[in-house]
Amino acid sequence: MGWIVVATCVCLMRSIWVRRWTLTSVSDHLKLTERTLTVCLLCQLAALILMSPISDEAIGRPLHALTGHWNIDSWAGHCCFIGAAATITLNVGSRLDISHQELLKDFKRRIEMPMTIIIPALLAILFMSPNANQDTVDLFAAKNDFWLNVYWTLVSGFLIYILAHAMGVLAIIRRDPRNRRTATLYLIALSAGAGVCTLRIIASWSNSDFNYHPWFWIGDCTSSMIFAWAAAQSWRKRVSWLRGGDHVARNS
Repeated sequence: MGWIVVATCVCLMRSIWVRRWTLTSVSDHLKLTERTLTVCLLCQLAALILMSPISDEAIGRPLHALTGHWNIDSWAGHCCFIGAAATITLNVGSRLDISHQELLKDFKRRIEMPMTIIIPALLAILFMSPNANQDTVDLFAAKNDFWLNVYWTLVSGFLIYILAHAMGVLAIIRRDPRNRRTATLYLIALSAGAGVCTLRIIASWSNSDFNYHPWFWIGDCTSSMIFAWAAAQSWRKRVSWLRGGDHVARNS
């Protein structure tokens, strides 16, 4: 599955490059509506690299030498995916007719506080899994055991919870014809991500011999590529609109 991971990383890097100016924005509004989306792309890129087989040699082994535990790089990648999902909720919430204070208060209560508990809990659970504490090139392909199943259920379930929250807001935003196309693309991307998480939970507790492993990567990468394309198009559309506004201002 190396080719699809590489292709997805290229798509994410291209979208980040298109949106690079959003990282230097000083406007509080643009920080929420645009910078958070670019940070989300950066988190997805980091997640894919940390979860991919290339991370085992470059990052996983040095971390094992320091800590005595394997697959900490995969855990870090899953944390980056959680961070990416969290920034999506902040981004789409910023487009609702609520104040920044209300948005941040809601984000802290619904997303940030659970994250502070779940992320360290995931690491503790991973340490208790005998199959996770082995030199595994790809944790997706590791043999299931009770603690690893609990780990996958918790990380996937929490991601579904965050994505569902963002999808609910996107459904509201989609009612505006001006935002319908972009919101629809984001909904497709998030639905694909939620589908992968659901499949991961099913695979964890199922006794089936079916090889789910390739489908995890296909789903993750497809979701990220759709999201990257939509984010790039969204920024191009905003830049075009701003330039049009500047043009009108200069000629008025």
